[in-house]
Amino acid sequence: MICFKCGKMIPDGSASCLECGADLTRPDETGNQDEKQLSKNSFIVPFILVMIAAVISFVFMALDYMTVDVTALAFSSSRSFKGYSFLGALAGTGRITGIMIILLILVNIATIITSVLGMLGKIKTEKLNNYMLYEVIVYVVVTVIPIFHVSTLLHSFDDTIGVAKMGPGVFLNVGVAAFMSIMYFLTIRKKLSK
Repeated sequence: MICFKCGKMIPDGSASCLECGADLTRPDETGNQDEKQLSKNSFIVPFILVMIAAVISFVFMALDYMTVDVTALAFSSSRSFKGYSFLGALAGTGRITGIMIILLILVNIATIITSVLGMLGKIKTEKLNNYMLYEVIVYVVVTVIPIFHVSTLLHSFDDTIGVAKMGPGVFLNVGVAAFMSIMYFLTIRKKLSK
């Protein structure tokens, strides 16, 4: 048996904890509440991992999303478009990816806030489950759409004057979305449904 107050192992059927002295004879009031607290503690690691992934996503947006190397006659130039660079292209051809970057920034912030509130037990389980599911869906959408959009931009590039390629930032953020999905469906969702 585990003490609901301090979490130490105690002999089954004990009336009080040998470590902290907690009264174990009133499981209805205190036990259920502290049992919920113990289960909240089991969320700490998944929530911390999700928050770290959200912060890493911010870093990945600073990596190349697209690189263009132009070679024409004696002129040679290379230009990298970071994820954040697309924010400046909202009125141009990069509009779709720019909008997805804005949404990715917002979902990263929302994920960090949801994780903190979830760890603190400030959100009801059902709402937490819904928020996390919505965040996972948005992560997948806002990281996959830029792959197709940047790919379309690359296909429209004239390859006779240079080379255009997709950068690692696009794929790494898809990896973050996959990680978020795995964390939600294999860890957090299961713990919330208990």
